[in-house]
Order: sequence, then structure tokens, then C-alpha cells
Amino acid sequence: MRIPKLKPSNRSGEYYSYSKGVRAKIFEFFLFKGITKHRELDEKVLNLNSTQTKGFESMNILHYIGLKKDFKNLFLEISVREAISILEKDTQDFTELIEHLEYLVLEQTQSAKINEPISRLQEQIPKHQAKTTQYDEKLNPDIITDEELYQKEFIQKVQEDIKEFEEAKQNEILEEIVVVRKKSNTKKSQEQRQTIKDYLSDTYKGYCQICGFTFRKVEDGKNSFEMFNWNDKRVVKKKKSFITTADSLCLCRNCSANIKWGAFEPIFIDKINTIENFANKNLDEVKEVICVELEDNVVKKFKDDYEWEDIYALEVTVNDEPKNIYMTNGHLIQFIAYLQLEEKIG
Repeated sequence: MRIPKLKPSNRSGEYYSYSKGVRAKIFEFFLFKGITKHRELDEKVLNLNSTQTKGFESMNILHYIGLKKDFKNLFLEISVREAISILEKDTQDFTELIEHLEYLVLEQTQSAKINEPISRLQEQIPKHQAKTTQYDEKLNPDIITDEELYQKEFIQKVQEDIKEFEEAKQNEILEEIVVVRKKSNTKKSQEQRQTIKDYLSDTYKGYCQICGFTFRKVEDGKNSFEMFNWNDKRVVKKKKSFITTADSLCLCRNCSANIKWGAFEPIFIDKINTIENFANKNLDEVKEVICVELEDNVVKKFKDDYEWEDIYALEVTVNDEPKNIYMTNGHLIQFIAYLQLEEKIG
């Protein structure tokens, strides 16, 4: 599909006069629903008298981000999710439009039911349909809020799992562990969040852990990715006060949005639920149960194309399609330790 060139205007007054939801509706009608006349958009979306506005309100909203006549009905027979995927792969910067389309995806799925968790682990990474009531909830006072204590316990758990490793490898894995208070905005916490993102970038080179997609950013030449965290309030049901390297993923914008807003099911959690006394099992025993066996050619592709080492796969479904989350050995070790620690303190 050929994507027209964006031709943004400098006039922003109308754009910022309306909420994100209203702007998203204008983009939806203009791109997907065959309603492209500015006067009609003023009437149907903005509830204005177009004989007075002459369609200028909608026109200026569209024009501000560069959507002019070439974009009319561009995605008439395409879903919003498909459109997001197409725009992400284009060389132009569609960040603003994609954010509004993701808002539409959220709106379309908010009525879906959340599956009930069947274990404490699924309170951490539940099967879900993307609906949330958590935005204004206060943190549960029973949740650990001391990230230094949590990090200490976390490191102790990892040390148990890797005691058979050579010393250099042990030190490498332990030094990578970062725990940061979620709501803190101090300079130190900002640096710690950046450290987590740097860890993902160094480990996965910007390639999505689900689909493998990335693209090189024009401004700095680095591969683009989103740091996704299992503790994102739109995904988890049990609120936490911190994030870690262990429960963070390197994802493309499309996969990140699909997990946040779409139907997501971590099959590997079902496998964990079959492990008796999971919290005290050793690393190899857990890996044997939860990891998908990969063919040699798949492993070779990761090593040659993505420069990843020691790849393991955890089975999931995203919007009812079978997928894997691919993880390096070091990252998987952290993740298993995280799940076991959560099981112990849950």
C-alpha cells in the first residue's frame, strides 16, 4: 500500500481545542468510514452547525497532522490494528496519528470481559481482555514498596538459580538486575528506568521479542522499540509499586498495543500452574516445562539476523493467534526468579 506524504500545517488552535477522543473519531471517519467531507465531520463528530463553521474545524484538525485529500478513505477496508502496523513500517513519522488510532483500539475493546485469574501468578500476568478500572485506584498497602529490599531478595533468588554458572556469568546477570519505584520521578529513578531500557536495547538490539520487527530511527540511527512492562496498569490486575528488568520486554509498537488493548493469553502461565511447588523449583526444571522447543533454523536466524544468544521461547496467544515471547537465557533467568519470588510473597 502506498502511503501519501504528510503535509502538516502550523495552525494548531482547533487541534488542541478538542480532546484526544474527539480527534480520534475525526481520523476514524476520515480514514476508515468514508466520511471525508469537512462539513459533514463538523456535523457528525463535533456537533457543530456546518453552515456557520463551513467545515473549517475538522479541516484544521486533519491538516495539523498532515492529513489532506490524498488520505481520504485510505484505510476504508482495513482494520485499525492493520492500519497501525502499516503506518509503523512507513518511513514517515506517524507517531501522533498512531497514538490516536491506539485510542480507538482501546475504545473498541473496553467492553470486553476480563478473564478471571486462576492463580496468584495470573494476578501478575493475567489472561485478559483489555478493560481496566485501575486508573484512579490507590496502591494496595500490602504491596512491597521498598525496592531496595525487593532487589536484595530478587538477587538472592537469582543467585540460587545460577550458582552452577561460572563466576563471570553470574556477575553479569546479577549486575543487570534493576528495580525502580514506579511512581518516582527523581533523577535517580529516571536513570534507573533508562538503565532498564538500555538493558533491553543491548540484549535484543531493538528487535521485538514477539514478531522481530524494528526500524532504524532517523534522528539517532538506533533501532526503535517500546519498553513494555507487565506492570502496565492496562495489563495487570494486581498493582505493584516498582518495575524491574525481569518483567520488562522489548516490543514493537504494534505488539505492545496488541497486548495492552487486545486479547492476550500467556499459555506459559498455564504450564507453570502444573508445576508442583513452583516457587522452589530449580531453574532447569522450570525451563523444561515452560519453554517451547525451537528448531535449529529458528535459533540460527536469531543469532545471525538479530545477534541474540541462547534463545528460549514462552508460548502466548495475541488476539487469538499463537505467538512466542523470545528471551535470552539471562533475561529468562531473571523472569523465572521474578515469578517465583512473586509466588512466595503473593
